[in-house]
Order: sequence, then C-alpha cells, then structure tokens
Amino acid sequence: MTAAEVPEPPRPDVLHVWRPAADVVEAARGAAAKAAFSYAEVGGTRATMPEGYAHDVQSAILGEGDLVFERARRAMRAGRMFDIPWVELERSYLDFQPGSAVPFVSHQYGMYALNVCRIVYVIDEPGEFAFAWGTVAGHMVAGEERFGLRKLENGDVVFEIRKFSRPVHPLIRLATPLALRAQRKFSHDALAAMIAAVRP
Repeated sequence: MTAAEVPEPPRPDVLHVWRPAADVVEAARGAAAKAAFSYAEVGGTRATMPEGYAHDVQSAILGEGDLVFERARRAMRAGRMFDIPWVELERSYLDFQPGSAVPFVSHQYGMYALNVCRIVYVIDEPGEFAFAWGTVAGHMVAGEERFGLRKLENGDVVFEIRKFSRPVHPLIRLATPLALRAQRKFSHDALAAMIAAVRP
C-alpha cells in the first residue's frame, strides 16, 4: 500500500455519554484540520446568507465609544463569548488564522457533543473585528457562524452573531427543533457573556 492509499484515521464520534478526554478532542481537531468544509457556501455570512438553511441573527449593544470597542475586541480575542457554563472551548486553539481547526464540547440534553469548526475568514480593521468559522465533515450540522463587532457612526458598539445551518447527523435530523433551539440559546448566551466581559 502506497502512502497515497493509506486511509485517514476516522473522525472521533460526535456524541458522548461522558465528557471526551483531551486526546479524543485533539484527535478530532487533527482530523478536522485536514478536512474540507461540509457546505458549498463558504464565506456566506459576509452578506446575504444562502437559502436552504435555518438562519439565526442576534445582536446586542455593548456600549459606546472607542474604549468600549477596544475592550470588546480584547474580549473577543480572548474568547470571552464562550464563557458559557455548558460550552467548553480550549482558548489556545482560537488563533484567528483562516483554516485553523477549533474544537469545542457542549453539554446538552444529558449528552456531550464534540464538534470542530475551521476558521473561514478574519476581519481586523479600525472599527470592526469579526471572524467566521464553518463546519467540516463529522459536525452535527452543516453551515457557518460569524462573530462580529462594529462601532457604528453614532458611537454604539454592536456585537452580532449570525449563522446559517442545517442538521446532518441522523439524531439531530430527528430532533431538528431541539437543535435549532440549542443554537439560538448559544447565540443568546454568547451575547450575554460578551456583555458581562465588557462591563466596567
């Protein structure tokens, strides 16, 4: 068997009864780093999101002025939007480089879900900081999520989460309403986490 014929190791299971160990998380990250995105509309959160997916857009005003914006940008770079009790993310993986694979574990409905996304794009400009990550093979859903921070002309600093997704895992397809509710809850909780992170 030649090197080209050696199959890639299988992607670790998504759903777990117990919290997946560190080596399982790292194996998932390694497999995802080599995988292609699992949806065609890569970068679709930049503008009008594609049809054929469930859409979720939520935002919050964090305050106003340059100081608030810089405090919020530092919070985003530190991954503070993931300060959520039922979500675990190893912050060292969040390096804001396109193509990077970022694993995270969520605990919902009595199960642990291990998913990995890859960074699609990063925007770091005066008055705007944003990044999007997208799903790869093995993720429970297919789609993309963008975390964006902007300072508007009136000085308001707005944090927004926008995503499009559709279920692909068989169990998630059977429980689509619960999956959509969990995704909306994540956006809501992430907004609350950023508000708390930016609060003086």
